[in-house]
Amino acid sequence: MSAYFGIGHWRFHSSENLILMYHGVEPNQNKKFNYRHLGFHNFKNQLLFMKKNFDVVPLSQWTPERKANEKLKVALTFDDGFLNNKKYVVPLLNELELHASIYVTRVNETRHPFLWPDFIEIAAVYYGKEIDIAGESYVVGLDKSYVNKISGESLATALRKSKSYEFKEAVYDAFLAKGFVLETFSKDEDNWKLMSDQEIVSVDQTPYVRIECHSFFHNNLGELTFENAKTELKQAKASLEKLLGRKVTELAYPDGSYSRSLIDYAVELGFTRQLAADGYLFAEDEDDVRILQRVGIYPVYSWYNQLVLAFNGKY
Repeated sequence: MSAYFGIGHWRFHSSENLILMYHGVEPNQNKKFNYRHLGFHNFKNQLLFMKKNFDVVPLSQWTPERKANEKLKVALTFDDGFLNNKKYVVPLLNELELHASIYVTRVNETRHPFLWPDFIEIAAVYYGKEIDIAGESYVVGLDKSYVNKISGESLATALRKSKSYEFKEAVYDAFLAKGFVLETFSKDEDNWKLMSDQEIVSVDQTPYVRIECHSFFHNNLGELTFENAKTELKQAKASLEKLLGRKVTELAYPDGSYSRSLIDYAVELGFTRQLAADGYLFAEDEDDVRILQRVGIYPVYSWYNQLVLAFNGKY
């Protein structure tokens, strides 16, 4: 296999170490709803390759600069806290003795313990009917996602731009009132089900995985008012620290959405590592050591081509 992929002859020439961003892993790499979850064998091959060729370290030990004649340093991160992380990712990381951070929200404390992107994507596939939300009508468009019937704006875009969690709750309630219940689709739970609080704690107690913060509601924090964003971060950190019984020091911004002022505030709260996603939002972030860049890994190409793209900066 290694000869076929050219693994034995490949050399990476990057002068910088990398942080990789994953979301989920599932047995068969189902792309019916989104492109966020890798197939298990795809993911395992990536880990085996990285273990052999790189130095996979906890984020706390990661540094951006790669020294001469030093192995490339890689940190592994997972956003959202899917149950599939506990089922498939954590056992493999422990088996291979590889460190990673998993960033979770606190939606388990709300009426709807799931994330809005997964909810509306699965609703478009399984419900698919026109729906009224907050006085606006939405229909499933050609790309199999909900769009505003009049403006054509996607429901996903409207949710990203929403200034609070209330609009997301209105979306959930509108579908639930029509009988759409996400928990019904247990066969697809690897695409949406999150870890319970008990499962979050059990994962955090494993030797190679650390649970960290991904905000409270999975709001796009850069779209909120500064005061609302501050409140959400403060509540998320306090809630997660109470659950885990320790300090939480890492923050991954949902959807990579943040503001320069929020970086300052997160430092005040005690976040020593802040993570962007697939691109900085501000030019000055390139030289700001408080916020770190990540490269997203998605099930679009073969596992090896994914790594080639990632480590050559062509993502």
